[in-house]
Amino acid sequence: MNARMNQKNNTYIINKEGDIIPGKTISRKRNETFSVLEYSNLGLYFSLPLLGGVALGVWFDKRFNTAPVGVLVGIFFGLVASLFSLVKLVKKYSCQR
Repeated sequence: MNARMNQKNNTYIINKEGDIIPGKTISRKRNETFSVLEYSNLGLYFSLPLLGGVALGVWFDKRFNTAPVGVLVGIFFGLVASLFSLVKLVKKYSCQR
């Protein structure tokens, strides 16, 4: 195994054969942009299931003429689904870091 020292780059990659290869670092600006995009998904993970539940509740109310019951049940199930997806997302990112 040969490992070269690179003064600009101090990260290394180990390939399948076990060789150590100097790796590329991600620039700070690109890393910060990726972090912002990563966390912007939180709004989608919370709002989309909630909006879906409300839409299904409105449809149910119009279909079966059960005025506020369908929307309330839709909001409840939308909140449960969004919290479940948020917990799943937090577990995913906490295992990575």
